[in-house]
Amino acid sequence: MQLNREQRRAAAKAKPGRVFNKSAAAMAFHTRLALNMVDDTTATDQAELLNGPLLHLTMLQTGKLTDAGFIDINEANCAAFCLAGELYRNGDAETRRQLNETTVIYTTAADALATIGARCMRTNRYGATGDELQAIRAALDIYGQLIAVSPRGLVCRALKQAQKMVNDQLKAAHKANQQEHAA
Repeated sequence: MQLNREQRRAAAKAKPGRVFNKSAAAMAFHTRLALNMVDDTTATDQAELLNGPLLHLTMLQTGKLTDAGFIDINEANCAAFCLAGELYRNGDAETRRQLNETTVIYTTAADALATIGARCMRTNRYGATGDELQAIRAALDIYGQLIAVSPRGLVCRALKQAQKMVNDQLKAAHKANQQEHAA
């Protein structure tokens, strides 16, 4: 299609469509603002972050845990690990020494959760041994202590990292299951 001179000039003067999405920019701004908050976490924040995982831990103990609850407990363990990492990067030598000692707690809880998940794949039901429950409870206790001494921005950053970690693992497991069923 050939444009005449008048059409070409009109097209050159026309303003392009809006490229800037205001709602996306506002959301990105608010996300950055939340991640950089230096306000201390409150008791309400701590309760909101810990009540779900603790409830799901009780459900695990009674054999009534759902998939969503299992994911919630995993996210809490990952968030504790990520929050410890954030505090480690921003802490002094004493803080780093104390946080180094907690690494074993998160890895033990992660191993316990992996064992529980594998057992659920076999039995179609979530169940845990006493040692596994103790490992998970210890990780959640440390998580509560870390939330109490962390600013909101670090907690938000750790939660985002934990969600990404768990989602990546879920995607990898789903892909592996699809490949297994295809074979």
